[in-house]
Amino acid sequence: MCFNGTVGGRVTIQERKEHLMCVVAVFGSQVVFGQFKCPSKGCHDDAAGAPYCCCEEHQCNTVSFFHLNNGSTYVDQYIAHIFILIIVIAKLPRLNDAEVKEVIERIAKDNQEISQVVLDEVYMDAVLTYSTDNHITYREAKHQAKISDMCDSVPMEEILYTVIRLGPCEIDWDVDIMHAILKKAYDILMDEPTLLELSVPITIYGDIHGQYSDVWRWLHANGWPPTTRCLFLGDYVDRGRHSTEVLMFVLLLKIVMPKSVYLIRGNHEDAPVNKAYNFQSEVHTRFSRREFRSLYRKIRKVFCAMPIACIISEQIICMHGGLSPKLHTVAEIAAMQKPIVTGNKNDTHIDILWSDPHVDVLMFGPNFYRDPAGVGVGHVFGPIQINKFVKRNNLSLIVRAHQPPITGYERIGKHLLTIFSTAGYRVEKGIGNMGASLVIDENGGMTVVRFQVGEQLKMKRQRYKMDKGDRYRDCGKPKLKKNVDVDDRYD
Repeated sequence: MCFNGTVGGRVTIQERKEHLMCVVAVFGSQVVFGQFKCPSKGCHDDAAGAPYCCCEEHQCNTVSFFHLNNGSTYVDQYIAHIFILIIVIAKLPRLNDAEVKEVIERIAKDNQEISQVVLDEVYMDAVLTYSTDNHITYREAKHQAKISDMCDSVPMEEILYTVIRLGPCEIDWDVDIMHAILKKAYDILMDEPTLLELSVPITIYGDIHGQYSDVWRWLHANGWPPTTRCLFLGDYVDRGRHSTEVLMFVLLLKIVMPKSVYLIRGNHEDAPVNKAYNFQSEVHTRFSRREFRSLYRKIRKVFCAMPIACIISEQIICMHGGLSPKLHTVAEIAAMQKPIVTGNKNDTHIDILWSDPHVDVLMFGPNFYRDPAGVGVGHVFGPIQINKFVKRNNLSLIVRAHQPPITGYERIGKHLLTIFSTAGYRVEKGIGNMGASLVIDENGGMTVVRFQVGEQLKMKRQRYKMDKGDRYRDCGKPKLKKNVDVDDRYD
């Protein structure tokens, strides 16, 4: 089953709902209609007889709550056991020639100027959850593909088309091509303001962390640019074993479709963090010492050229981390000059990249979750600070990444939403976290789209994941020791 008959086309919310209704019809025997008792013992029928979940705002992990518009009738229903929602579109895509051609034709029609849509409000429309397969991007030689028979004078479009034809596999990159990509990306990113101003409709992605296969899954599920405008909230590198592929791919998308793909900076787009984790080691291992030095120097420049925040339709601010006690208005972000070099932990942009919200925090304080042995990196903040910031800046919502909720997304009050797009990144009580993206339509309706990871994919991701201090291993063998995080809820 698939949302529609095209690859890369924009998928409307109604199409998603109709598709889900189709899934409900197919798996009707496993779907609970009418009364449903949530394990939290707090769910019941409302006055109209429709099932109601009192724990919806706290992301009940045992059920998903959908509002499906079937004609003129609202149907409220709980769907138990998300594992039944197995659909082809969530699998790791292997595009055939016709599908590749269609994606390329869409890309060739890009570079339309953004028409600004001003929203009066934003609202949560639905949460859609799908299962996925167990395939990841491996590092064995048989899974590698070469992109070394091209010269650096080849148009960027042709390089992107080649990468798309190769699919979600490890790539043997030509160094000259990488230099050309990095130089072009730097020029484009430096021309953008520190605070982007974008418009709905748009699809937002959180942390990717070197999981190249996830980028493909998301684009295949939510739509390829330019048909679907994409905003990435940073942390393209580290943790996963294919940070090079992820970074080069999103930079190529940005270069070829600068009006449809937007990249903001995360806390892992920083040389000291790359050294502590594994991206620097990955580049050093995959290339010669001389190549590593020249490549990584340009990569650092690209990181410093990235915007650090974004305003969408005057209602939503997007950033990687969070708020700062020194940040009062969005104009202060816009006034920051690029390139932004991280160094002083007390700088406002460090807070934007590193800070974390906590529901029980009453005032700004040092973020010891990120630096338990030191003075903290960034700040922690709570609902009071969130409400003050959005009110002062006439906003409705803060969308950020940086933390991996088991449910893939998490809300704090009405004005902050965390999304994390790396599925299977962490495990809590044997459950791997879902990956989540946020689709915002032209009316301000927001749909969270999630991937549920199975047991095999969870195990693969945990075995291949790189901890702080681990080094990239060219042999491609999974690590056998248990992952150790300072606090994997906040790492």
